[in-house]
Amino acid sequence: MNPFIIFDVSGIDGIAVNGECRTFSIERHENITSIEILQDDLCIVGIKVFFAPDITIDSSIIDSTRQSVELFITNIIGHLDAVVTEFSVRTGDIYNPNEQPKDGPLIINDMILMVDTLSVTVSYPIQRYAGLFLNSSIDLRKKDRFTIFGNIMKIENIAVRYLMQYEFLLSLISQNRKQKDVTDFIKNQFNTSSVPTKVGFHKTRRPGKNFDEDDITYYRNILAHNDSSAIPENFDRTISVMSKALTNVIFFYLDQT
Repeated sequence: MNPFIIFDVSGIDGIAVNGECRTFSIERHENITSIEILQDDLCIVGIKVFFAPDITIDSSIIDSTRQSVELFITNIIGHLDAVVTEFSVRTGDIYNPNEQPKDGPLIINDMILMVDTLSVTVSYPIQRYAGLFLNSSIDLRKKDRFTIFGNIMKIENIAVRYLMQYEFLLSLISQNRKQKDVTDFIKNQFNTSSVPTKVGFHKTRRPGKNFDEDDITYYRNILAHNDSSAIPENFDRTISVMSKALTNVIFFYLDQT
């Protein structure tokens, strides 16, 4: 058996692999030969990464592979409509036949945390996942942006995370960091595309103004200004839904650049 690392995944309840085949090959990679998605019923519970037979797994390989797995899952969240609850990734079992450490098997525990909301389960064939892993490995600029997004999604406070998601979207779309550019992008590009879920609009709450804001910007301003009179009753649920909408717009933009 080839060397491998298992990354334990918990908290993903809305995404699954369709069919019995849950492994895909990786071509033109110096270390990794294949990826297996570990699944319990309709929940992804791990990512198993296989390496070439002559590879000795050391700390640098663990670190680089963990980054690839985190990018892979970030890509899944953005492209397959996956949402998660109390999401975590932990470096689990390591099979390292080319080196036997004196103190026993090389096992490193390392938590990567993200938080979002529960969704119904959607399943995709393994080939769809294969494309997402490769995509997260080739474009360096996009890879950096995925890393930033992944770090934002690790923020535990849902309101702070939402505000940071918005700031990230603003930095992508507007050189002058104007909210109007976000609204125009959503109105003229995102909502006019073939995306299945559109973003709604509200009348702005700015005093003396009478224009429409997209819902993402509308709720961003409620949070940023701490407008208690406008905070919805089911606050966490509303912001979780809008966080997902933000993710959709962010990845819609990233896919075009």
